[in-house]
Amino acid sequence: MAITKRELSIFAMGRLNNISGFKEEEKEINMKRIALILALLLVLSLGVGCSNTTQPTTVPAEETTTAESTSEATTATPTTEQATTGATEQQTTEAATEAVTETQASGNQTTAETSTESTTTTAGQQTTKATEQQTTTATEATTEAQTDSGDNVFADVNPKSPIVVVSYGQSSDGAMVKALLDKTGITHTYKQIIEPSELSGFNTIVIVPGASSKGLGAAGISPEEEIERVNEVNASITSSMKVIVVHIGGENRRGDLSDEMIDIALEKSDAIIVVESGDLDGKFSNFAKQNNVPIDSVPTINDTVGSFENLFE
Repeated sequence: MAITKRELSIFAMGRLNNISGFKEEEKEINMKRIALILALLLVLSLGVGCSNTTQPTTVPAEETTTAESTSEATTATPTTEQATTGATEQQTTEAATEAVTETQASGNQTTAETSTESTTTTAGQQTTKATEQQTTTATEATTEAQTDSGDNVFADVNPKSPIVVVSYGQSSDGAMVKALLDKTGITHTYKQIIEPSELSGFNTIVIVPGASSKGLGAAGISPEEEIERVNEVNASITSSMKVIVVHIGGENRRGDLSDEMIDIALEKSDAIIVVESGDLDGKFSNFAKQNNVPIDSVPTINDTVGSFENLFE
């Protein structure tokens, strides 16, 4: 069992305290023992001091390896960061280059598209101009040809006098057509309401269709009575008579009752004169085309004067 320094010290002190009670021989022996103990204490003290001095300078192999690893890691870290930074800078440069390339490509594509659109627009404009010029030229050529030959749409109608102007629907348009014919100097008779028996004295009938509730009220005729009357007049028209349908009331003189009067009048028509605004749906022009009836569509009411002059030349 190992004896510690403390135990030796206690033992030596005990010996020193009890030495006075021993004999001379025993004192000498005890003194030697005490000296030996003190020597041992000194040796132990020196051993402890050496042990304490040596331990800090001795580094375990494991700690040395760890320190070396740490040093190596520390040394390697800047290299890794530098590599990462270099790679990032390279990627950024490549991305920027790609962006510039894409931008240039997009700009080139946009320029190409703009150029194509511009070319298409220019071509379209040129085509439109060419078409307009061709249409204008064709119209002028047709007009010149008609003027040179003296032809008009009513050249084959050949209406003859005596002429009577009548109303289908009791509108004031009949009286207006009378005024237009007066302006041309064409001799005619005007009858707002004509009976079937009165037709026999005329060769040409100018029918002005268009219903007016005010006109029907003034005449004391219901719409049903007016429809019955004009159907009877139509039935009395012979094949030797020429029927000219004239509609000058425009869009305002259209509607269910007016359209019924128009349909009845068109059944017997040999020629048609219409103001354009009254034929927006093609009612007159379609009928004329389907039944091979000459028609003159004019912009305004006053333009019908020229139509009448062509018709009765």
